[in-house]
Amino acid sequence: MSEVLLAALAAFLALLVVVAFAARLVGALGRPADERKREHPSNPLVRAYDRWGARMRARLPGAAVVVAMLVAFVLAGAFPPRRLEGSPELVRLLVKARQARVAERIVRPMAESHLEDVSAQYEYVMTHFAIPPARRDDETIRHFYKLRYETRTGHRRDVATYALGLSWLVVGRPRLATGWFEKVEDPHLPHLQSSWGEALGMLGDPAGARRRFWQEIVDGHEVADATVESRHRRSAPS
Repeated sequence: MSEVLLAALAAFLALLVVVAFAARLVGALGRPADERKREHPSNPLVRAYDRWGARMRARLPGAAVVVAMLVAFVLAGAFPPRRLEGSPELVRLLVKARQARVAERIVRPMAESHLEDVSAQYEYVMTHFAIPPARRDDETIRHFYKLRYETRTGHRRDVATYALGLSWLVVGRPRLATGWFEKVEDPHLPHLQSSWGEALGMLGDPAGARRRFWQEIVDGHEVADATVESRHRRSAPS
């Protein structure tokens, strides 16, 4: 954030300098040429100054445009637009277009390089299991998370544990899923309560499911499943 502020401040100061220079130039060249000739009728420097001034006045609008473009370039570098490439939005669009295998090739490096990011793991698992069963290798992705579950501690272990539960939930094995969800030490982990609520709903426990969905919203995550469920419930569960 400090780099962005410094870049914006530098661009603003540059603009002030250009405006001040332009104002001085216009003021200096604003005196009529005839008046200067009357004061210095035969001075070649005055005539050269007048010719230079005429050229500068003609070029001033173009110079202002160039400066404006430079300022815009600096600001564009300070505030780059968000790239769609490699983003969750692109991955979801590919899944909707029935290109889940392509989407997995994009999201997998993101998940592997951000093991602490539960949302990245959520996207990876959901994308993988969007591939038709005959064309995917479920054991590989479960081995990936099982290894992290066995070798990591703290938050990263919780993320891997949740991902293992999610991998069973998406194939319709809610009992196995809840077994993994129960091992997550942080009950406020994003996505956990929402997925747990979905599993309980599949197990025929709507009251427990509502409590889990509501907890997801209370925690401030409000991921899609919990938010959709909340539309059907206007008050906290008892």
